[in-house]
This record gives sequence, structure tokens and C-alpha cells, in this order.
Amino acid sequence: MRIISSKDNKDYYDGLTSSKDTLIYDRVFSTECYLEASEQCRELIRNKALGIFKRTYFQVGSSHWDQIELRFIVLMFCGKFYPLFLLESLSNGGKIYDKIYSTIDEVKSDILSYGHKTTISHYENAYFTQIEKFISNVPKFIKDINITCESPIVVISGYEYRGTEIVLSYERNHNNDLYICKNVNLKELNFQKVLGNYQAFQEIEMYISTYLVKDKMPINPISDKIKVASHGFDVKSSFRKDPK
Repeated sequence: MRIISSKDNKDYYDGLTSSKDTLIYDRVFSTECYLEASEQCRELIRNKALGIFKRTYFQVGSSHWDQIELRFIVLMFCGKFYPLFLLESLSNGGKIYDKIYSTIDEVKSDILSYGHKTTISHYENAYFTQIEKFISNVPKFIKDINITCESPIVVISGYEYRGTEIVLSYERNHNNDLYICKNVNLKELNFQKVLGNYQAFQEIEMYISTYLVKDKMPINPISDKIKVASHGFDVKSSFRKDPK
């Protein structure tokens, strides 16, 4: 397999190739609004399972405050489900950092740190409960999204993920639409910590060749003349040709 991607959007596995040189993965990033199963989509966003969690924490006895915006997205990689949390952290002293998490426990740990507390609040717990429900019962249309979109890499979010700056580049979603982003850059999502470059490449190659390749070559029956000639017979005389 060979991978084609733009110069400014190279991913961490792009430089690899395999013996299946006729298989080409043209990794073009695109975003579209998903209209099918729209009611399911809107419900996911209304209950904040794919929405934005925003919270400000004030440090007791100090004028210092921290504000976080946490966005939950779904990465469907070769038919497999990977939940991701994108965090933007701000303070009254300026921006702190952006961070990507792959588990709820990691997020909770940092929220406790920001809030300078030992327990998660009812409001925070309600948000995580919705996400846990979603993760435990992922809708079928999301499980099938790689085949539906004909792409081995799909990000699903409640805002328009643009793929250049992970946390900052999004549009507010006023219509509860679900956005489907194909062929996103996995390096920007720190996915190399989940799968190494060789494993990611191999899984993409196997998924494309198994599920996404459409053989459009016409299958024509072999003519009798070709069959005769292939066995060494002269088509006109029906006798074998003299050996040379």
C-alpha cells in the first residue's frame, strides 16, 4: 500500500509502504454534517455526550482561577472505537496548555487538580455519566461509520473539527448537528501512543483491502478459443502445434 497525503498534513505512518503497491490510500481530509440518523445525533449532543463541558474553578483564598473546556470526540479507526477528550485550560494568568486524554479517569484526575478538591461534583459527575452511558452502548451507525464514509479514519464530534489545531479550531454548534471528519491526522491526536507506526499502517492496509476496496474489473468468461490455445492446440486445425 502507498499513502498519498498533502505535504502539510503528513501523518506519523505515512512514510511506510508494503508489497501491495497497487493499493493506494489517498488521505484527503474532509468534514461533513451527518444527516442520517439525525435524531440520534441530536440526542447525543443534547445530553452532552458529544457536547462541550465548560467549568471555571476559583482557588480558595486567592484571586487565581482556572477555566477548562472539555470536548469529547469519537475516533473510529478501522472499525474500532476510541473515545478521546480534548482539554483547553485557561487561567487569569493566560493560557496554560491543551491536553488529550483517552480515559475518563485521566480527565477526572486533572479536574480534581484544577478544582483543588478531592471529589467530583454532582454537575461534573452527571457529564461523565452521560459519556459512560454512550461508551457502553455506542449506536450502530457510529460503529459502521468507517464503511459508510469509505474511510479507515473518522472522527465524530458535536462541533466542526477542522484538524489543524486540535482544541482551538472548532465552530460552535447551534443546531445539534453531528460532524463527521474523514482522514484526520492521527499524530495531532497523539494516536502514536496507542498504536505504533507499523501497527497503524498494517491495520489501515488490512481494513482498506478487506472492507473498502471495490473490485470494478468485469469478470468475463474465458472463450473456448483461448482455452484451446492455452493447452497448445492450433485453433484452426484442432491439432497440437509442432514443437520447435
